[in-house]
Amino acid sequence: MLEAGRYGVCMEESMNGEVVLGRLLEMKMPFGKYAGRPIMDLPEDYLVWFSKKGFPDGELGGLMALALEIRINGLEGMLGRR
Repeated sequence: MLEAGRYGVCMEESMNGEVVLGRLLEMKMPFGKYAGRPIMDLPEDYLVWFSKKGFPDGELGGLMALALEIRINGLEGMLGRR
């Protein structure tokens, strides 16, 4: 199971890895150049930039960090799309 807490994703204890991965596909970037785009669809260079400057607090930052880890490790296939 995915360790959501490791990425700062503040979610109820009952949330499992599938739910966290679903949030990556559902949650949209709320601001900036890529506002409205699902977190998992943000460009890798944008996520890398945030990793250097600091991800936002809370669920958004945690999901952005997780999206970057998934990309870096070539794990996009576990999302069941593309």
